[in-house]
Amino acid sequence: MKRVTFSRDIWAGMVAVVLGLALLAAGAYSPWSAWAPPVELRLVPLVLVGAAEFLCRRTPGRGLALGASALAIDVALGPSLAVIVIVTDVLYAVGVYGSKRLSGWLLRVAVTVCALVAVGTPLVTHSPGSGLVAIVYAGLLLVVPVVTGLTVREQRDRAELQRLRAERIAQVAHLEQERALSWERARVARELHDTISNHLSAVAIHSSAGLSLLDVNNVAVRESLNEIRASSQRGLTEMRRLIVVLRDNTASPLTDPGIDAVAELVENMQAAGFAVTLRTRGARRELARPVEVAAYRIVQESLANALKHGGGGRTEVLIEHARRELRIAVDSPMRGGSSSSSALGTGTGLTCMRERVSLLGGHVEIGPVRQRWRVRASLPVSCMDLGAPPDKEKRS
Repeated sequence: MKRVTFSRDIWAGMVAVVLGLALLAAGAYSPWSAWAPPVELRLVPLVLVGAAEFLCRRTPGRGLALGASALAIDVALGPSLAVIVIVTDVLYAVGVYGSKRLSGWLLRVAVTVCALVAVGTPLVTHSPGSGLVAIVYAGLLLVVPVVTGLTVREQRDRAELQRLRAERIAQVAHLEQERALSWERARVARELHDTISNHLSAVAIHSSAGLSLLDVNNVAVRESLNEIRASSQRGLTEMRRLIVVLRDNTASPLTDPGIDAVAELVENMQAAGFAVTLRTRGARRELARPVEVAAYRIVQESLANALKHGGGGRTEVLIEHARRELRIAVDSPMRGGSSSSSALGTGTGLTCMRERVSLLGGHVEIGPVRQRWRVRASLPVSCMDLGAPPDKEKRS
């Protein structure tokens, strides 16, 4: 920023000198008497005012001193248009960038000089009307630039004050939002603990009690109870970790399972007596973490729906690693071929699947096809485009 300002000031000074030279060459000056000083002598106030133009924004005091010196020399030689125009810009810059003390002092001096000019001009010219003309010119030269600079400065300071006030309001609103969010997270954590977590604990306890009964000798029953106990314990562990994260923002985030955990999920369901097969196609490749988590949750929800609402038959899961996307296909039998919404529960799981795919910029199709329930999802390998619009969802 300093380099940009320094370069701008250099250009301002150079432009001022070039403009002054052009006006001097055009004869835009007026000597006081028949004797005209050499034009070369007028270069002195021109160079001084060019230096003032360079300094007035960086060091307003020095710029003002050089500008006043240039104006005094120029008036002594006979006023020139170039010096007068550049001095007005110097006075304006001092009003904007100078200290309040310097700007106030300059305004008082400018008004005093205008008053002296208004009184002294008629005495020198012996013309009463000349005082009015002189004060108008002096006011335009001295007072108006300073007042304009002070007005701009006041508006700038007011805008800065409004900006700071807006930032404080935004900070307060952010703190209020954070407090409300923390309270809501704590409330959700309490609800999870008091409802779902307690129910999972009850399932684990009762399944353990069932295994301890002497008359439970059937191998299939014991395997089923073992799987129920293991699943409830895993769910209880994840639930407790989720509660910790909800209560403490600084806690480590949950490590959700990825695409490699699908095989273990299928094996657990097979061990519980659920007919399901898993096939993979294509070479395993590196995937973005959100894509892996979404793929696992889609398969998990599809298998859970098949377990709850499916009919007799085998559920087939296909995971295909394509060049630009990860494709997931789950086909499961439907109970009695029903496609009513009542057979699918509340539909919350399907909504979550659609939201996951949509946030990643993928595509999903969910619906009945020839007496089977079909889930088709395509996820991009890279989830860079999180702002993509939701993809179309079809029911065929």
